[in-house]
Parts: sequence; structure tokens; C-alpha cells
Amino acid sequence: MIKPKRRLTIAFLKSHKADYTQKDYTKLWKMIWRNIREENPSMRLTKGGYQFLKNSLQLKDYMVKLKRECKLKPEILLGLDKFITCPYYITNKEIYVFEEKLASELVLRAGDLDILIVSRR
Repeated sequence: MIKPKRRLTIAFLKSHKADYTQKDYTKLWKMIWRNIREENPSMRLTKGGYQFLKNSLQLKDYMVKLKRECKLKPEILLGLDKFITCPYYITNKEIYVFEEKLASELVLRAGDLDILIVSRR
């Protein structure tokens, strides 16, 4: 069974370049994903990956301001990785997601990542 991150990468690549090569796939993989290990399910994007999805592929994203400026501590990032199943990009001030349902949930929790993570345990 093909893993979701790999499936998405192939779909992104096909949307951008129909006759892609393995070299194109590897290059895109390294450009878009923050964690490039294939076995890691993290959907966290690099800044370049976020810009590629938004600008080149013109995918709809949702920005949610975080409750307070936060340091992106490992426990927060690991907590997000456990349940976020869509690509996302996060900064100290906001999170950008490509799924409306998740964006709504973030808004309902006033952009408080701690509350979101605890509610998903």
C-alpha cells in the first residue's frame, strides 16, 4: 500500500509535470517536505513546499493565527504530526493548512495548539 505522503507527492508532481522522472520526484520530495524520511508520516511542509502548493499548484489553503507567538518545540510539532493528515506549514505566528475541517477546528480552539493537541489525545 502506498503511503499518503508518497501518494500526495506523486499527485503534486503529476499536476505540475505529467512526464516526470524519478529524479524529478526525489527533487520535489526534498523541496516540499520538512521531514524527508519516507517512513515518517509528518505532513509538515517547508516554506518552499508551502509556496509550491499555494502558488504553482494553486491549492486552497487556510491560515489560522496562533493564540500567542510560540516557539516550535518538539513536543508541539510531534503532537501535530500525530493527527494532521493534510499538508501544513507552521511559523511562530500562524499555521497554514490545506483542509477546511482542520482549519475550522483550529479556529474554534482560537489557534491554541496546546488545546488542540490535548483534545486529540
